[in-house]
Amino acid sequence: MSSRTRVLIAGAGVAAFEATLALRDAAGERVDIELVAPETKFWYRPLAVAEPFGLGEVLTFDLPQLAAEAGAQFTPGEVVALDSVGHVARTAAGAELAYDVLLIATGASPRPAVAGALTFRGPADTELMRTLLRELDGGDVRRVAVAIPLDAVWALPAYELALLIAAYATGRRIEEAQVTLVTPEEEPLELFGSAASAAAKELLDERGIALRTHVYATEASDGELRLVPEGLIAVDRVVALRLFRGRTRYITRCLFGRAGEFLALPGGSRACGGGRRAHIL
Repeated sequence: MSSRTRVLIAGAGVAAFEATLALRDAAGERVDIELVAPETKFWYRPLAVAEPFGLGEVLTFDLPQLAAEAGAQFTPGEVVALDSVGHVARTAAGAELAYDVLLIATGASPRPAVAGALTFRGPADTELMRTLLRELDGGDVRRVAVAIPLDAVWALPAYELALLIAAYATGRRIEEAQVTLVTPEEEPLELFGSAASAAAKELLDERGIALRTHVYATEASDGELRLVPEGLIAVDRVVALRLFRGRTRYITRCLFGRAGEFLALPGGSRACGGGRRAHIL
């Protein structure tokens, strides 16, 4: 019997790999690490905004190979239930994975934030964005709004999208194109401080992008984008950033139960833990 501590990590995103590397560095050969996730590819997303415009490419990496290089084993599957007393995780396919320590780093699932809008999630929506650009070329679309939802954590992609759409229209000599950026922030890119806000405001103005601050979009329909607390914008298309919803909830309740009893991990609410979505049992 191995004397190594068996560490099971549910998830195979950035947080999961950071944990894997940190564990391997700190514990060396004293741990066996197993990653379990439903996907077999790791998506490197920073260039997702640029890809539809032909300015970059989203890279993918083979998860089993990445895990092996990080000193871990990869198992395809989705953890859906735990026997926290018996230290066994069950996957959706019925496989049972034993562990001594479990780290849940399953990430968060994107959800639409603005009804009637094109929700930009990243690589999955490259073709939808290209369709929007073709509509601009064909004259079917002239008024585009880019919306940052209320409670969005990372707003920068919206600014990148607005600037890229405006640059595309200018490069194609689509003089009637109008781009509007809608944000609940009091100042653009306020997370980065006053100097960045001033620079962003100047750049948006130079590119002819209208800015609506201290409001957020709720619904696009019949050629109008509804804003809260008040206001309407005439639009042909709306591109909105996604919001995130944790894939697990109330994970701590899985600490309590009888040996051999599996407790389900329902989705649809905030997950417990640190990072974006992580919890150690």
